[in-house]
Order: sequence, then structure tokens, then C-alpha cells
Amino acid sequence: MKFNAENHISVDGDKIIIEDIKKFEAWRGYQLPKDFVEFTLKYPGASMSAEFDSEGRPGSMISNMLKFSKEGYSSIYVDEVYEINDFGPYVLFGEDPGGNFIAFDYSNDELNPAVVFIDHEELGLIELPEGKVEDDYTDAELDSMMSSEKLEDFPWAIHIISSSFEEFIDNLRFKDINSKLLKNNKNINNCIIEIKKELDIEISEVVEKFIKKYNNKLMNEYLLTINGGIILISCLNADLNSRLNMLNFFNRIGGLHKTRKFLPLIYAKLKDDEDVRVIIGIKNLRNEQNVVYIPIEFLKENDKIKDSDFIIITKEIEKFFNDLMEFLENKL
Repeated sequence: MKFNAENHISVDGDKIIIEDIKKFEAWRGYQLPKDFVEFTLKYPGASMSAEFDSEGRPGSMISNMLKFSKEGYSSIYVDEVYEINDFGPYVLFGEDPGGNFIAFDYSNDELNPAVVFIDHEELGLIELPEGKVEDDYTDAELDSMMSSEKLEDFPWAIHIISSSFEEFIDNLRFKDINSKLLKNNKNINNCIIEIKKELDIEISEVVEKFIKKYNNKLMNEYLLTINGGIILISCLNADLNSRLNMLNFFNRIGGLHKTRKFLPLIYAKLKDDEDVRVIIGIKNLRNEQNVVYIPIEFLKENDKIKDSDFIIITKEIEKFFNDLMEFLENKL
């Protein structure tokens, strides 16, 4: 496959070798297309801004390819999204800025998969067969359909893009990476202003410095001693086009209405229970800001989050972030 990445793609992942690909294929049970393997070996963790058309979804976007690492926020080893943990013949490999996925569809051909767009807002919804109404089903049947953990049970959420990865890449409408918001301080400042407005929160000078310095940085296995130990994974960012943007984070947990005056900053896990993922951020509590953390699943599962649900790390925000940046300088 011939593809010129100049002005289109930035590499945001560690270099990988063919053995990394084969390990994933053995884990997932599907052989990845050769053109995708070629692309991934050349551009690991490719980050981009490009549009494409999928069936019923013109003007869809892709922001990045998933990384061949078992750790981190954008791992191709993902095994659960939006309460779906059985992907069947679908292998996720890319994301858009809004938390939707691009995937290979092996349902018709296990050697030459099609490419599809998975709309997460349609997962968990019921689309009844033509001529059927809800009264045709028992409450138990409706609950079973809505609570399914199988991706195949939500065919209306899956939209065909192309018959191959090469066709998918060839039809992408790229924006030059030099035009991305994060390429100059003027644009990132505008993004921070928008975030402050939407979240109704002030951002101190030291927090703003941290945001600019560590936008979307992976920090796997960096242990910070907070309440028994927190392993930093990655930073959310101020890029309004990114899936890891601070505002897009609220889309992933159900909306901004859940909690007020909370600025999510760092995605992490607890040392004592690595299955628990948390968000570290800034929260206004009793008219003053605190560094806090809260489990991500708790945010997803509860419709309203109380101030008392946040675990306070410290009120000394400036010292915390100065110490954190010094800590990361010795790690990254």
C-alpha cells in the first residue's frame, strides 16, 4: 500500500515489530489485514484529523489508531466498551473524537474484513424489527435486548465504511496536522477558555501549565504516592478535536449534568486494585478548589454525583502540580 503521511499523520506510539502484531492476533483470534499491518508498523499510534463517509453517517471522523500496548487509554487490547464485552467478529482499531470506534468486520470474510463505524450512542438502544412494537415483547425480553453485552445484538449501531482497509485510507479526507489546535499556544489558549466556560471552573496558572506541557501524554507504570499509590496512565487534554479532550470525557460518562465545577485531568489506576480506573482532577468543594480523584465506573453508573463522592488528595493545588511535573520530568 502506497501512502504519503507527510502533513497528514503524526506518530503517537512506541515503535512496534511484527511480533507485537502476532501477539495481538493470537489474543484476539483474527489475522489483521496485510495493508493495515504495513500501515501500523510504519505509523504506530497514528494520530490524525480526517473525515470519511459511512452508511448513514456522512462526515464521520477518525482521530487516532489504537496502540499495540496492553496499557493506556487507547489500547487495541480493549475488551470492554460501553458495557459491551463480547465483540464477536468485530476488531476495534481506531477512534473518533466523540468516543466512537472504527473496526474490522470479519462476519463475512475472516481473511479480508470490511471496515465499519460503531456509533456508541446507538449501543444499548432497542431498534425493533419492522412491524413490531414494544407491546409485542415482555418486560423481561425488552430488558434482555437492552442489556445485551454482545456487539452483534446492536446491528443498527454498526455502519459500513468500506470493503477493505486500503479503500478506507484512500478515501479519507485529511486535514494537515500543522493545522491542529495544539500546534500553537494561541489555539490551546482558546481551547482552555472554552473548557473553563463549559465546565464553569477557573484554572490556575500552574494547572494551565500542566495542561499545556502534558497534553495526551502516556505515563504507564509511573507510581505516584497518593492515598496508597496511584499508577498514572495518561493525561486528558485541551484539544477540542481529541477523544481524550476534557469535554469529550463527559460524553463518555453520560454528560456534563452529572457533576458541576469538575476539571478531569489524569487517567489512572489504583495500585492496590489495578482493576479500578480513576480520574484525577480539580473540583470546587465548599467554595475552594481541591485536587481529587473518583472511580470512572462510579461516574458512569450514577446519574448524579455528590461532592462527597470525590476523594480529596490535597487542597495545595500549586504544590501538587509543581511536584507532579518535577516527578514526571524524571520519568518521561
